[in-house]
Amino acid sequence: MKQNEDQKMTLNTSPPHVSPSPEAPHVPEEWVIASFDLGEKNPERTVFLKNPVLMDTFINESNADTGPDKYPKGLVLGYVKDRDGSIVVLMNPDERVNQTIVNRVYSNISARGTTFNITSVPCKFILMDIVGTEAPKDRMP
Repeated sequence: MKQNEDQKMTLNTSPPHVSPSPEAPHVPEEWVIASFDLGEKNPERTVFLKNPVLMDTFINESNADTGPDKYPKGLVLGYVKDRDGSIVVLMNPDERVNQTIVNRVYSNISARGTTFNITSVPCKFILMDIVGTEAPKDRMP
C-alpha cells in the first residue's frame, strides 16, 4: 500500500460511547485515530458526497464482509459514513489497535474501492464501544 502525507495515526484516549448508526454525523477530529486520502490532493475525496447510493452500497458490502478483521474475530466493529463523505471504520477500543492493523484494514477497503472504480477511498478510523440497543426481555418466574 502506498504511504502518503494524507495518512496519519494518533492515540485516541477516550472512545465515544454511542451506538453506531448507518449515517454518522460529522466525526470530531479528536475521535480520529487514523485517516487516509482526505486531503485536497485526492480528487476522489468527494466521490461519495456526489453519489450517496454508491456510498451506501460500499458500506453495505463492507458490513457484510465476515473476514478475519471483522468483530468478533477482529477489531472492526463496522463501517458507517460521515457527513463529509468519508467511510468511517469503527474499531473495538478494548483491543490493541496499531498502524499495522489499520494499514491492513485500509488495504482491504482500498481493494474494495477498486471494484467500484475508486482508487483513493476517503476513510477515517475511530475507536468506538459497542452499545446495546435492544430492550431487556422480561423473565417469567
